[in-house]
Amino acid sequence: MSDSQRCFAAKEGLFSKAGFAWAIIRRHFFFSGYLHIEARLPDAVIEICDGTYISNNCVIISEGPGIQIGQNCLIGSEVNIFDSDFHGLMDRKQPAKSAVKIGNNIFIGSRAIILKGVHIGDNSTIAAGAVVTREVPANVVVAGNPARIIKVLND
Repeated sequence: MSDSQRCFAAKEGLFSKAGFAWAIIRRHFFFSGYLHIEARLPDAVIEICDGTYISNNCVIISEGPGIQIGQNCLIGSEVNIFDSDFHGLMDRKQPAKSAVKIGNNIFIGSRAIILKGVHIGDNSTIAAGAVVTREVPANVVVAGNPARIIKVLND
């Protein structure tokens, strides 16, 4: 993210940065809800920029390379974003890790899953329930499992 953007960066431990106020609000029309943001290791960083809204019951976990979420993104309820597999298939101690970069002005529908190594270009939409396993270019709509381009957005 550029230096001109105001971003919240979380490292292992408490989440705080001068000029930012974070609150988790339970709204009356949800039965229950929380936001789980976890930078599990000392090198792990999660960056969330200005104007981004994250709904209830989302899970964002970094184990190393990091997760960046750009400005003015809307993230629906129960979305999961991970930069790691958390464990290998054969060697359970060696997880595969790769950074996640979500551009500016992205809409991610409810229950979508964003997996390690994914880069999402600006102004794109991720449909509800999509499982994103690879790069998403700018200005498209993706849906399905695995997610595929279903529409190109015009300016």
